[in-house]
Amino acid sequence: TPLKSSTPPAKESSTPAQMSNLTRTTSESISNLSETGSIKKERELKLGDRVLVSGSKAGVIRFLGETDFAKGEWCGVELDEPLGKNDGAVAGTRYFQCQPKYGLFAPVHKVTRIGFPSTTPSKENETLKVKLNHANKENSDVIELWKSKLESAINSHQWAMEELTVSFNKGTTAENSAVIELKAKLQESNEEKELELDSVKCKLETAEEQHLIEMEDTLNKLHATEIKVKELEVLQSKCKEQSQVIDRLTEQIKSVEQTLSSLDTIQKAESEGKVEIEMIQSSGDSSTQLTKLNEELQSRERNLD
Repeated sequence: TPLKSSTPPAKESSTPAQMSNLTRTTSESISNLSETGSIKKERELKLGDRVLVSGSKAGVIRFLGETDFAKGEWCGVELDEPLGKNDGAVAGTRYFQCQPKYGLFAPVHKVTRIGFPSTTPSKENETLKVKLNHANKENSDVIELWKSKLESAINSHQWAMEELTVSFNKGTTAENSAVIELKAKLQESNEEKELELDSVKCKLETAEEQHLIEMEDTLNKLHATEIKVKELEVLQSKCKEQSQVIDRLTEQIKSVEQTLSSLDTIQKAESEGKVEIEMIQSSGDSSTQLTKLNEELQSRERNLD
């Protein structure tokens, strides 16, 4: 919005009636600004849209319009879960058809359109829903804060207008330096309020865009986490198979080690037997003892085979 000059025209005069009209116009403009979001949301809703009712109950719009049971614009929603109050009919009048406890009627301002289909919520989806609700609450708090600041600024502006009107009523028709100063302050105040309104609009739009970006980022992270979990499950399965193979090889190694130990013992006994035979042969002992030792040696060799 281009900035207006803060210096008033040299010979322009404003009447109390004109200033009153300016105040009323400013108040109406701000009132229209606060209603724009609600009107825009109502126009976006249509039959078949997926929506959230009061920020927690998901479903599909089956009816949109006025009803016999209450005034105003109402949405008839078929919920994903049996959390409703009816089957699409209220007080004998049917507005749409669904299963019992799946139908719910809500004012349009309590219904929010969503852009992705509802699925059976997992633990990760429940966590995501909590984060989204928290983000919505934070955005709502920011909006309420700015509305409060706007109301305070409007009240201050109206007070300044009233003071200026009183000054004009008490003064003469001739403009003096005090009147010129008041006109300059009024002009400056109007420009500041326009700048504040533009700033609020920009911040609200930025907050909505940031909220959408955060939602998409959270969904992407959730998808990446699910992929990593699946990869980890595959790796755990392979690790288990490798562990079983290692266990089998370990058992085989132990068996081989036992066999080798037995062979070493037999070979040592055989070596000792041969030494004894050689000693007996060299000492010239009786043939009976030699035969006995020889048989023992042959028995050990058979065990070795």
